[in-house]
Amino acid sequence: MGNVFKKKRPSYDAELLVPRNPSILWAHADVRKMILDGKLAPLHVGVEDATHEQRADGWEECPICFLNFPGGLNRSRCCKKPICSECFLMIKKPLASVSCPFCNHTNYSVSFSGPKSQDEINKEAREEQAVIEAQIQANKTSSSLPAFANSLPSVPAPIQQAPEASFQNLRSRSDPPPVPSLPRPPTTTTTTTTPHALPHAPHFPIYPMYSALI
Repeated sequence: MGNVFKKKRPSYDAELLVPRNPSILWAHADVRKMILDGKLAPLHVGVEDATHEQRADGWEECPICFLNFPGGLNRSRCCKKPICSECFLMIKKPLASVSCPFCNHTNYSVSFSGPKSQDEINKEAREEQAVIEAQIQANKTSSSLPAFANSLPSVPAPIQQAPEASFQNLRSRSDPPPVPSLPRPPTTTTTTTTPHALPHAPHFPIYPMYSALI
């Protein structure tokens, strides 16, 4: 059989193998094994403000606790976002499945590959510089808007024409107002109706033959 070469386990100080946060529920032995197996970044002490030299040496800021750590951070397997070991152990409970705090992907897990390479550091520096220049340009654009608005010519107000002169406008206000003429009442014609005379009853002569019967 050929010789089997095993990957050499890294050696760290004992203080880098034990979590300092008492709220972490992981057993210290399990955390120590994950770090020595290269599955988790060592538990360095983070600082709030990293110097320019520290950033040039590969110090990274954890987007959860905003502390800077040397030696590189863990990388989320789903979205490649960095995270320190203590924040990961706080989010990922033992024997529990959680979602990624950055992209909400299920079954969150991380990997550790050591500090960033020089190419990665230079790329992030260029991206950060591009963001700064874009912010400066946006501030210049927003500050020049009031000056541009003041340089615009003012629009004159429309000229209102005076009403045409009329006899009523020329009348002096001291003159009494004209008395309106009252309408004349309509003339009515009375018609007298003369009743017609009733026709006389017909006169029939009485003959002698009928007079005896009366």
